Amino acid sequence: MNRPFAIQVRTLSCICILSIVSIALHAQDRTRPATTQAQITDVHVGAVPIALPSPTDELAEPGPDYRVIFEPLAPVNNRLVAAFVPPDRMGTIRKGISPPMDKYILVEVPRQMEFTDIDPATFHQIEELLGKQFGGDLSQFSKTGQDEINHNFKALGNSASVTIDKPVPLGIFFETANAIGVGSITPYNVNGVTTRMAGCFTMLRVRGRILSLFTYSAYKDEESVKWVKTISQQWADAILKANEGPAGPSQ
Repeated sequence: MNRPFAIQVRTLSCICILSIVSIALHAQDRTRPATTQAQITDVHVGAVPIALPSPTDELAEPGPDYRVIFEPLAPVNNRLVAAFVPPDRMGTIRKGISPPMDKYILVEVPRQMEFTDIDPATFHQIEELLGKQFGGDLSQFSKTGQDEINHNFKALGNSASVTIDKPVPLGIFFETANAIGVGSITPYNVNGVTTRMAGCFTMLRVRGRILSLFTYSAYKDEESVKWVKTISQQWADAILKANEGPAGPSQ
């Protein structure tokens, strides 16, 4: 892997930590996992159309008119392409407000790589690097993430003060030819109140493009981690299946 590309991948690893903590600020816990593909959200990544089935019947995509509400939750190096949120929060969302939510998922694309065609060999290199990164010490990202979150809050007029403690890596949740999911539990403190967030960062190669999927649940017990892992893996498989065909995942 050449040096510029390796730097981009390391940047992606850092971005995922920022996002895990950013959206964790509104999270609470729910427990019943269930999957469905009833809703299909069509997005474009680097001019390539990609179909996103709903990850679970607990979450739905609000559509482009209201999706923009969640754009501040994505770091500047990523572009938000979809957000899956609890349906019972849609009333608040339609008022233009980002409400407190128990669990939700963001789909992002790295801006610097959006128009890059990723072949299987390159994706394998990304998987190896990401697996090593999230199998080790993640504390190097805490200060960077903390500073960016506090900066974003200040720019939005939010007086919240965030401190990020050392994330606990959970290693690789799953790995296939076109997907890798890595888990972590991140403790964060908002205005003196500490909560832990279980998250799975999935990198997915679909139709030659890279998607970054962020699945979250406030950590209550081992079931919280199990929910995150199960939903993330099932959803990665569902996205790849929904995009099979010419120039699909294996191309």
